[in-house]
Amino acid sequence: MAVDIGETMYYNISELVKFFHSFPHYDLQFDPIDPKFDPQSQPYLQSLILVAAVPVLWMLLWILIYLAYFCYLCVTCRKNRVEKSTKSPQPSRWFSFFFYVLVILMITVSFYSNEVIDHNAQSVKDHLHKIQLHTGKIQIQSAVILQSIDKLKDETAVSLKQEFTTSSVLDEQERPKLQGLADDMTESLSHANEIVTDSVQDALRKLTFDSSLSKIISDYEKYRHLATHAVSGFIILATILSMFSLACKKKGFILMCVALAVFNVILVWAGVGAYSALSVGTSDFCMDPTGYLVQQLPSSGMVPEEVKVLNYYLKCQPQGNYFYEPIVTLQEHLGHVQAYIDEIAEASGKLGSRVSTNLTMAQNDVRRLMTNVLKMSSFTECTYSHTHYMAAIHSICNTCVVGETTLLGSYFFSGLILIILVFLMLTAAQLINNKLVLL
Repeated sequence: MAVDIGETMYYNISELVKFFHSFPHYDLQFDPIDPKFDPQSQPYLQSLILVAAVPVLWMLLWILIYLAYFCYLCVTCRKNRVEKSTKSPQPSRWFSFFFYVLVILMITVSFYSNEVIDHNAQSVKDHLHKIQLHTGKIQIQSAVILQSIDKLKDETAVSLKQEFTTSSVLDEQERPKLQGLADDMTESLSHANEIVTDSVQDALRKLTFDSSLSKIISDYEKYRHLATHAVSGFIILATILSMFSLACKKKGFILMCVALAVFNVILVWAGVGAYSALSVGTSDFCMDPTGYLVQQLPSSGMVPEEVKVLNYYLKCQPQGNYFYEPIVTLQEHLGHVQAYIDEIAEASGKLGSRVSTNLTMAQNDVRRLMTNVLKMSSFTECTYSHTHYMAAIHSICNTCVVGETTLLGSYFFSGLILIILVFLMLTAAQLINNKLVLL
């Protein structure tokens, strides 16, 4: 299900997320721990292992019960051979077939849920990629501005100063004044260059939403998606084979049904454990996704300026716009450059058309430069990036959590049905061994 971009500026924690987050969190020493999402913490990872272990232990308990029941059937087998039972033969084939159909329907739901999770994981990648592209626009715009500043500083300002130095029409009062204006122009352009380089480009250098986080999501999702499809596919295949074996009414085929059903029980309850841990971990993250990401920034190798920028885009608080002051200062320096050029134009009328043409070109360059600064300023607004960031959060914390829960439910109820089926198949094997006919 696609996420509506227009509805993602605010994130509300769902009741499903609160439910999974409320699960008890204990480490391997059974000491309670903080349920706050922290995959770098060993106690927190141990708590997820314990969540996954509960369904696995449940499955092991039932395997022991199967063994005990199988031993009971073996003990009573000889007596049943001598004394013919007057009871109605159980289990009924139709009853067993009904349970098999239920298992197939439940596992089919898991295929759909698996695709929902995968689709939304791809959606998260797409949103992060759009943020990266938008960040790239700021970087490109800053590079264009920097190129224009360097051109004005290294070509226009230098050529004007040379012209003022070598011109024979300037008197001793005009020459120092114009040279000073050219130096002031060069100094303002140098300050503008430093602002773009240090305050804009360096701050954007490590905002790699796409290459880092997207790669983690891609690698994880690829294996999760394939593994879930493989498990669900095997369960359906084994269930269909069991149905055909049951129809044959032979002891060997019934025992094969039992073996397949037991193996399915192991797979299903292992899946329940895995998706229980995954649902709890995802829900812990979704209780405060932005808080977790902001908390990780100081340890991510970012310099303070990069931390401020990323924090601004994650929270989108206007008063936290890191780029506001640098851009205002940049505009002030460019305004000074414009004023110096105008003053030079007034004071250098006697120098001829060549200087006048250069000054006109410089004035046009500064106007274009101011326009590009305004365009870069609009790109640095947090609304676009924050909207896609929140859309990614909605994909994870709303749709993906629902998909994980649905898949978990399909495995859970399939596991319960398979537990019953194993008992039915063991009983069927005994009845056939006693030469009783299934209904």
